[in-house]
Amino acid sequence: MASHIGLGHSFCAQHSGRRARKNFIASNVAAVDMDWGMTIKEALENEYIKNNAGIVYPTWNNTPEHNRFRIVFFFERDITDIETMENLYTGLIRKFGGDGACKDACRIFYGNKREAPVILGNLLSDKLLDELITLGAEKRHRAEQGEIENIKVGGSTTRAEQHLLLEQVVQTISGSIESVAALKKGTVVRCPFHIDRNPSAFITESRNGTKGIHCSKCTKTFWPRSINFKELQSYDFNKIDADLHAIEFSEDPYNYLDDNAPLEFFNNDGRVVLPGNARRLTDINVVPGITLARSPKDTGKTHKIKQSFQVCKENGLSVLLIGHRQSLISSLAKRIGLDCYLDKKDSDGNPVSVSRHYAICLDSIPKLLDLRIHHFDVIIIDESEQVFSHLTSDTLRKQRRDCFLKLERLLQRARTVIACDADLGYLTLSTIANARGGELPVQFYVNRYKETNKEIDIYNSENQLLSELMTAVKSGGRYYICCNSKKKAEVIAKAISSALGSSLRVILITGGNSQHSTTRHFIDNIVEEALNYDAIVSSPTLGTGIDITFPHNAQLIDGVFGFFNARINTHFDLDQQLSRVRNPKFVKAWISPEKFTFEIEPDVIKRSCVETGELPDVRISYDENDIKVFDEDDGLLSLYAEVLSLQRASKNNLKQHFVDLKIQNGWKVNTIEVDGSTTGIGRDARKAARLELDQTNAESICSAPRINGEMAMALSKLPTLHAQEQAKLNRYRLEEFYDEMVTPALVKLDDNGTYQRKIRLLATYLTRSGSAGDQKLTETVTPSVDKTNGSETQLLLRELFSSAGLIDAHGDFVYGKTVCNSDLQGFKTLCLQRKNDIEAFLKKSLRTDISTKPVTQLGEFLREIACSWNKPTKRDVDGQRINYYTVNYEEFKIARRYAEGLVNGRRS
Repeated sequence: MASHIGLGHSFCAQHSGRRARKNFIASNVAAVDMDWGMTIKEALENEYIKNNAGIVYPTWNNTPEHNRFRIVFFFERDITDIETMENLYTGLIRKFGGDGACKDACRIFYGNKREAPVILGNLLSDKLLDELITLGAEKRHRAEQGEIENIKVGGSTTRAEQHLLLEQVVQTISGSIESVAALKKGTVVRCPFHIDRNPSAFITESRNGTKGIHCSKCTKTFWPRSINFKELQSYDFNKIDADLHAIEFSEDPYNYLDDNAPLEFFNNDGRVVLPGNARRLTDINVVPGITLARSPKDTGKTHKIKQSFQVCKENGLSVLLIGHRQSLISSLAKRIGLDCYLDKKDSDGNPVSVSRHYAICLDSIPKLLDLRIHHFDVIIIDESEQVFSHLTSDTLRKQRRDCFLKLERLLQRARTVIACDADLGYLTLSTIANARGGELPVQFYVNRYKETNKEIDIYNSENQLLSELMTAVKSGGRYYICCNSKKKAEVIAKAISSALGSSLRVILITGGNSQHSTTRHFIDNIVEEALNYDAIVSSPTLGTGIDITFPHNAQLIDGVFGFFNARINTHFDLDQQLSRVRNPKFVKAWISPEKFTFEIEPDVIKRSCVETGELPDVRISYDENDIKVFDEDDGLLSLYAEVLSLQRASKNNLKQHFVDLKIQNGWKVNTIEVDGSTTGIGRDARKAARLELDQTNAESICSAPRINGEMAMALSKLPTLHAQEQAKLNRYRLEEFYDEMVTPALVKLDDNGTYQRKIRLLATYLTRSGSAGDQKLTETVTPSVDKTNGSETQLLLRELFSSAGLIDAHGDFVYGKTVCNSDLQGFKTLCLQRKNDIEAFLKKSLRTDISTKPVTQLGEFLREIACSWNKPTKRDVDGQRINYYTVNYEEFKIARRYAEGLVNGRRS
């Protein structure tokens, strides 16, 4: 083999016909290209390579200054499966930091007759071969999948199956060899599980003080065997109840006094834990300090909150109710008797302002509450776990810290804080206690009531459940359908409407229409209104705080259906959504069976958030080694990490955790196996519904009457819009922005505003003065060039494109300019130097494989300004096949025409 390589001959896997992935037959050899990260000398001195590789040889473009080489591994058994072969290549790339493009099963590797290969002569053992295949097979996901497009690159940190040795030693950034146990938390080290030339790992610490290693390159944490891998998917979400049992035991005088003790000792005075097992929660006393209530759904928490409010009102105490969803806080405020921040007028017909008895969503606290003016004696937080979890939501964005600090101050100043939740846990307890300087609850109501004779069917096929839903609705009756995705809710509503005809009465409730008068009326009068529809389809906007209970517990809703994707919310959230209807005739659900191994240790999550810029308002600095340093005790960061820890623990095994919760609450869970005869009906209905939704949206915009700027401005200020009004506004915005008649093709190009964002950035880039934001182009309804850091963003983009040789001295793209990976050394260096600016101004994280695939990284920057590469051309250079790329100039000309309209202020 080495002889052939030295003669310049190429090699690849055995295949039939032309060399193509689909024609792969078998291989017992694999290679990894090393274009960055280590030298040939370092590779030959590496213990793993010395003991396991077969050949190391320089590739044709190797130079003394920049070593490029290939490591070839041989193994005894043949690999005959395409996916296994590609997993092996991916595992090698991840292990050594190799070229990420070299993972096709029939990848060709060129020889090099200019420099001799080095024969090491090893066979890779089956054990190590399996480890590499497993490493390559790992899927790297973002833990927080949601409706908003995730701009981050790469996956969330997971827990590695590999364990640290009992006396694991590592090399620190200073070069010393130390044991992991002896190093301080935060020490920068070289990862012992991949070839880590530039130290990319940190010493981390678990809740119980065990030391581990977090590697940002591997996106993994490595722990000793004492931290069990299985605990990620068998997390104890009910730990607080066990701790409450222990306190309850210690507070019960009958457990530590004998019968001869004085009778006055046998009383309940001074108890903190107040247990119960009743259908209805006991009264909540309004006393100074922290009061917590953990009681199952439909046990009267809202009714007791209303009673507590009446006590406060009678005693002249001001009250603030905090929620996390607009539709729910509005309904709750009405039921309790509070002024809601969403209402224009109070019950007396006067304009609503911040009053002494006020209900508000968490998101609006920064805007509406002034700490110098607004003080509240009593703060009530219903569904507290979700309220505090909402502090991690994308909807808060730049006002997250202000919201957190104001909430913390309000909790600190209040005479009484009352928090209620069916699943109340340590998140609520620690957040309130920390805000009040470590104060512990004076009352903790625990109602352990369990429902009986309840059943739920869990389907293994989503399409089968959709087919069952369509059959049920067709047969008559009333049904409630809940989803954890707005898009899924829209598709299901369209699927049943299209299949069963326009006579079907369907109402769709999502975040997009939750403030429409029709929707608000429905939510405010949900018990009566629910009887007017055949199907109620809801996204999480009806997740908490709303219940559909009929007099005498009548079963007027025939069935509840649930459709839930993974990585969006927790099993507690799913249970909340399915429990909106209190006594349906049946409950059926499909829950994604996906399992994950996301890391749940808060210290790891904190560091990962800081490294990736996921929580950008954490104050950071750099030490003498240019390593990020941050305040580990930052209150918002600590809360953020605790929320993500609980959420990721749930998402690691969402379906099983949900099943366990239902069994714990007294339900019988039935598993419905896949029936192939019905799944096709649901699949076809789903596909047709998606297509119809896209077409309907384009048609509604194109056929909407035209409006002028004044009318558009008026519509944009309305809190809610009907579909026809939204279509008018969308048409105005599209035609105003693109300066042309709207067409279905333009609607598709716009892609719900994504293309406009790219054109604005391109306009920033094209503005000659570097101050594009100074151009007054349109009114608020059609935002113009991005005014935020416009000149810095423009300069950054020009530096990036200039370093790649794509533009001239004036910033214009050079027509027909070709580049390949080997041309982009300066571009790679600049990216690494300007990494923080790229994250700050372009909201992009660098690809983890930028060193081996700079063209791909450059292509991502081009896409940010609505450009892309043409299909690459291939050339043979010194026996090596090279891909050369050019900018798609036709695509760029279209984008530039739109962008110049903004720069020149053509539209006013």
